Amino acid sequence: MRHLEYLERRQRGTESFPVELYKVYPDSEFYQMPCHWHHEYEIIIVRQGRLSMILDERRCEASAGELVLLPGGTLHTGVPEDCVYDCIVFSQAIVDLKQGAVGGIHRLMNRTLKDNIVSSACSSELYRICLAMVECLEHRAERVRRGIATVAEEMICYGLLCQFFGTALAEGRFSSDENDGKRHTKQLKSVIAYMENNYQRDLSLAELAEKAGLSAKYLCRMFSALTGRSPIEYLNEYRVECACVLLAATDRQILDVAYSCGFNDQSYFIKMFKRYKGVTPGVYRKRF
Repeated sequence: MRHLEYLERRQRGTESFPVELYKVYPDSEFYQMPCHWHHEYEIIIVRQGRLSMILDERRCEASAGELVLLPGGTLHTGVPEDCVYDCIVFSQAIVDLKQGAVGGIHRLMNRTLKDNIVSSACSSELYRICLAMVECLEHRAERVRRGIATVAEEMICYGLLCQFFGTALAEGRFSSDENDGKRHTKQLKSVIAYMENNYQRDLSLAELAEKAGLSAKYLCRMFSALTGRSPIEYLNEYRVECACVLLAATDRQILDVAYSCGFNDQSYFIKMFKRYKGVTPGVYRKRF
């Protein structure tokens, strides 16, 4: 079961309104953001604390009152420090027309940014628009739960997205080049995809290096530079996150969960689980 892969490839929102809001707290699943990417555009609003991130091949840090803007395809990972943040994720399908002002938004979503971090002090208007989007999406979610029509909220959110890209364009935040990715980032994506497709079996560093077409030494250096982790550390962390889903959603035995997630030794599984989650698998299951 490729739990995280499913998480990143599933449909956001609905077919007619492909927008999703995620509110992330210290006790949320996947609080420690694994290295991943998706085709949708993402806006992260840091409410509290600090979020240290690696975006493609660049390290950056966002604090309370700042936005992180992630065009589709951006490889990203994050280490939160006492952090609370909101994520607005939306597909290009929300602006699927290619003409006029709407077509302009569609093209902007594929442009690189001069800076991915935007502070509220630097652009109070962009920050205000994002907070308004969060409020609108929360209101929409409540109406969905109550079985009430949400057309008004969806129109308002669409208007706010237009304001967001119009304001960002007016402030000169886009470069002139399309976001076609970097060579190292593309190599890393292929290795990560291979891990996510094969995490349930034994994977050696030599096999991962061969998949990337690199030496093991160079793969380790590149992987560490772009994610802050070695390939094996990333693999173990990914396996632990997959185990969290099984522990929270099923009543399978802990040993069975360990084997299902690529750990061949229960004691090693518990050791890795405590390293990344701070508690044993049994304690984690009781919490959820």
